[in-house]
Amino acid sequence: MLDVGCSPASVQGFKARRGLFGEFSPRPSPPKEERGTAPTPAGSVKVGPLRHLIAVLDRTAHPDCLGPVRLLLTVVTVGLLLSLTAGCSAKAKAERHLKRADKYFDAGQYPKAEVEYLVALQRQPTNAHAISRLGAIYYEEGRVGRAFVLLTNACALLPNDLDVRLKVASICVSIGKAREAREHVNFVLDGCRPIPRPGPVG
Repeated sequence: MLDVGCSPASVQGFKARRGLFGEFSPRPSPPKEERGTAPTPAGSVKVGPLRHLIAVLDRTAHPDCLGPVRLLLTVVTVGLLLSLTAGCSAKAKAERHLKRADKYFDAGQYPKAEVEYLVALQRQPTNAHAISRLGAIYYEEGRVGRAFVLLTNACALLPNDLDVRLKVASICVSIGKAREAREHVNFVLDGCRPIPRPGPVG
């Protein structure tokens, strides 16, 4: 029998300690949050997709590749922010040109108003007010072709604008479109008729 150098007294002491503390077993592994990953408190803001992607790259990508990747992500983010601010600035610039154009239009300075309306339409191509005003300028100056195109589009965007419909009807008469002119005139007449009031009851 192999002598391991343990006396009977030490063996009995070992058994006593074993009976006191129970069977020896491996120490259970601590939960994930105890290993260094703190639990996310309730109501906290989660890490954004861009920061999460950068964190993943920091752990997985080669160190030589992190610089270009970070630069690319930064450029993409800045581009998105600039596109959002550009949309807001385009709308603000269009409104400034519209204000100046309306001022020139009311003063009868049609050439200056035309320039401002055209610039505004470059920034907002579907602006109904600019389309109708520009069509009215061409109508007053006798440029029938341009006026008809713009006023027809303005009529589709502003179907209840009676002044636009009258101008379209006038152009339709001049170019031989009697049926279309009659439709616009009837619409204007229907809109100008007073609404009948109900008589006294009883």
